[in-house]
Amino acid sequence: MLDGESTISIKSVDPATGQVSATIETSILAGGDIVSDGIGNHYLSSPQENSVYAITRNLQDAPYLYSEGHSAPTGLVYFSDDETLGLLSPVLNTLEIIPANATGVDRGIVFENDKIRLFPNPVEEILNISGYEGDFTLSLFSIQGELLRTLKNEKQVDISDLSAGLYVVSIQGTGLNVIRKVVKK
Repeated sequence: MLDGESTISIKSVDPATGQVSATIETSILAGGDIVSDGIGNHYLSSPQENSVYAITRNLQDAPYLYSEGHSAPTGLVYFSDDETLGLLSPVLNTLEIIPANATGVDRGIVFENDKIRLFPNPVEEILNISGYEGDFTLSLFSIQGELLRTLKNEKQVDISDLSAGLYVVSIQGTGLNVIRKVVKK
């Protein structure tokens, strides 16, 4: 969780109890977002600094400047399929994609999220989902963040009615939290 009015404080909160277990004070200017890559690395955006910071090893390391020179990156999205970050700038109506390769965690570990496949990508009509057998909810968003549809346990999604462009798919289930980008031809 991010907190702070002028600079960012990062708080690790136990979801079961709501108790703060750790707080990291930073000098990073507030107003951005935080996202995890699911393997212990976290990325923070600072639109006031036009920069992205990284914290490795499950918030054990100090934040460091990861990438700079961006256009007011307010929101962040991690795309696990190609290990990239989407830097969202609603003010400028842009999405910038940069590599997400902060080090600090062994990438040899296979997580449930890594087993999920969305194909074909790019897609013309039917997007297929495989690699997860439990119950899940799929949400499809425009690149501007508008929720276009929500489906339960659907392994084939007809997107033939959508315009060509970039979309974001979120899949949530027990032990599953996947966000991927999909290109509609």
